[in-house]
Amino acid sequence: MFREFFDREKLFKGLADRVKSRLILQEIVIYTIVSLGIYGLIYGYFVNNMDVDWALRDMIKYPATFLLTILFSSPAYHFLAIMLGCKGGYKETIAIMLAGMLMMSTFTLVFGGILLTLMGINKTAYGILQATNGGVILLGCLLGAVYFYYGLRITHQFNDSQAIALVLICGIIFMVMLPQATGLIGPYSVGEYERYGFLEGMSRIWGTAQMTKAIK
Repeated sequence: MFREFFDREKLFKGLADRVKSRLILQEIVIYTIVSLGIYGLIYGYFVNNMDVDWALRDMIKYPATFLLTILFSSPAYHFLAIMLGCKGGYKETIAIMLAGMLMMSTFTLVFGGILLTLMGINKTAYGILQATNGGVILLGCLLGAVYFYYGLRITHQFNDSQAIALVLICGIIFMVMLPQATGLIGPYSVGEYERYGFLEGMSRIWGTAQMTKAIK
């Protein structure tokens, strides 16, 4: 079934089908949680000096942060889609976003997970691990944006200019919402878990510092 997600035409036509879409969405969410959870486990383990407790926290926080970002961003995404004359409903917009997130999380795991594991085994410096993590997530988001573009073309029946415009605008919205979700979940960096509770951070959900935490 996972191989079918790489067939864009089949994936988005399936999401447009009311009978098939529920099962496909369930599988997308499960794969996304598993991929980001494993990546978070790897990241948390090596960046926190092989501490299992912190690794388990990041295993939960990574999928939670990105799925919450989709949840918070989706109303704005769909409002903009309506303005551009989309043919699909809110459910289809969520489906397109989740499909993009699936591609992002898969790339993050298969590339970033292996890379961070090798770097951790070789005892790479903390700062380099952090920068690598941010770069991997950025590349994953760009890949997800490509799938978002195709989803808009197939499911919402947008033309090229409409789809590109919405991808760019929604990319900005996603980057604004990501630190908000990070602030809600709590920080990720070394030593921070001792100072903040798991769900604390709502009063620190804005500013450059929070944006920095979002890619850690």
